[in-house]
Amino acid sequence: MESPSIPNFGTSTKTSPADNDLTELNVSNCTLLTRLSCDGNSLTELDVSNNTALTNLKCGGSSLTELDVSNNTALTELYCGGNSLTELDVSNNTALTYLECGANSLTELDVSNNTALTRISLYPNPGDGVSKFPVYAWFDNTNIPDVSGFITWGWFLDPNLDSQSVSIFPDYRKAR
Repeated sequence: MESPSIPNFGTSTKTSPADNDLTELNVSNCTLLTRLSCDGNSLTELDVSNNTALTNLKCGGSSLTELDVSNNTALTELYCGGNSLTELDVSNNTALTYLECGANSLTELDVSNNTALTRISLYPNPGDGVSKFPVYAWFDNTNIPDVSGFITWGWFLDPNLDSQSVSIFPDYRKAR
């Protein structure tokens, strides 16, 4: 199926081409975008490097294998769950308050620079495949911030009935 054509968003600050079965989306000329909601598509790549004004990015439920948000330092909310990400670098996104990166293929996550975070959603990611999902942070398991958004409960890694499930728990580790 040919990808639907996307208009030039020009000076728009918000756009929501979500749930359109898009396979491509070019927003490189849309430098004023503050909110981009393109979740629920069939995107395999998304280049937001020119969109430095982005504060809210929703790109979950696609087929992304990588996501570079290093230039998006204004991001406060990132929803990238339900993709095929094996790594996610949010070290430059120090304004981030909400991070939803569950249902990917992440084995660990470093949020040690993201001290503004008040909510994080991690599950289900494979972690170490045995029992832990390492999260490198400004705190550890003994001093998790007193906000309800830092989960401590586990999830089943493989709920497939043909194999044995393992429980994975977030393991908050103080970054060095």
